[in-house]
Amino acid sequence: MYKKYDKSRFSPEQEKISISEFRCDYQRILRSLYFRILHTKTQLIPFPHNHNLRNRLIHSLEVNEIAEIITERVNNHLLKNDLPTIDLNLIHAATFAHDIGHLPFGHSAERSLDNIMKCFGGFESNAQTIRIVTEESHNVTLRTVAALLKHKNVIPLKREEEANLIKGYYQESSIFVNKILQTYNQPVIEEYIIELADDISNAIYDIKDMVGFFSRNQFANILNSNTILSLILEGITSNPNYKNIDNLERIINCLFNEIKDNFLEDFLSGQISRERYALNKIVIEFIDSLEFYINPAKPYYSKIQLPLHSSLKLAILIQITKICFLKNDINLKFEIRIDDYIKRIFNFLFFDNHKNRGSDTNMRQLYTCTLKP
Repeated sequence: MYKKYDKSRFSPEQEKISISEFRCDYQRILRSLYFRILHTKTQLIPFPHNHNLRNRLIHSLEVNEIAEIITERVNNHLLKNDLPTIDLNLIHAATFAHDIGHLPFGHSAERSLDNIMKCFGGFESNAQTIRIVTEESHNVTLRTVAALLKHKNVIPLKREEEANLIKGYYQESSIFVNKILQTYNQPVIEEYIIELADDISNAIYDIKDMVGFFSRNQFANILNSNTILSLILEGITSNPNYKNIDNLERIINCLFNEIKDNFLEDFLSGQISRERYALNKIVIEFIDSLEFYINPAKPYYSKIQLPLHSSLKLAILIQITKICFLKNDINLKFEIRIDDYIKRIFNFLFFDNHKNRGSDTNMRQLYTCTLKP
């Protein structure tokens, strides 16, 4: 039996948190039902029982691997400055927990359930993750939850009917989140690590799933279509972070050709050794390009980020997934079926069976436990 820890007693000034406490966080997440059912949940392609395609559990393991490498690089910089290093147990706990709030069928199901739940403030996967890890059964430290707190705004209980999905945390998590924000008034270094590892994993390994789904030749044909570059440019220029960059079209054109020549050519070769080499090489390229901003006074507020060139390269890979699969007619048909599935289960749980009706909190809990493929 684990000792119950008082989460409120941790603060940035108490950096000498023993390894055993983050180890306990890691073990609680590892043994959690929510973590164990990740293998039934969609990562990109909604066929969770097809072993050729990744699920949320495999994705979490990939994020953990990338986060470990990034943490090693960060720790090297911290050691050079004689500063405390990041505990890998904390990274393991956060990476394994970062997607446990996701529904089966990925973001398609999230959008459907959010639309149904608008009168209760909606449903958002990261908010659900925060709610789960702050349950008494998990009882993880503030620092671990801080690494998962991507959005610092509370989701209102009521919102306009036409309003889109709102990212944040639920009001029921406010007491715990307020403790985090009082203790850590800036993002902690682990948040940057987890988010970057997640982005790299999504950008690269989702392409692997698409190749497995479509076939190499079909995927190559989509990439070589006349419209692909203009669609990539349209998607990236809609991001306010990239709008005012000089010669953006020329830069994206060069980077897209670089991705095709230096990554996709090996990746689509049909040779397993070349495919593995291409995947490992591009992951390391992203990590090697990282920029470090060490805060000697408060090392837990140190930052990492990709330089513009690498950030745009990552954005291009993400756009390739959006264009080739997410906006593809095949996936749009999947989304219609998923939306119908979510609605029918919701109606069965909360209208056809009156015993299961409850508050918005109970609804979220019941959905997390029952909405499985």
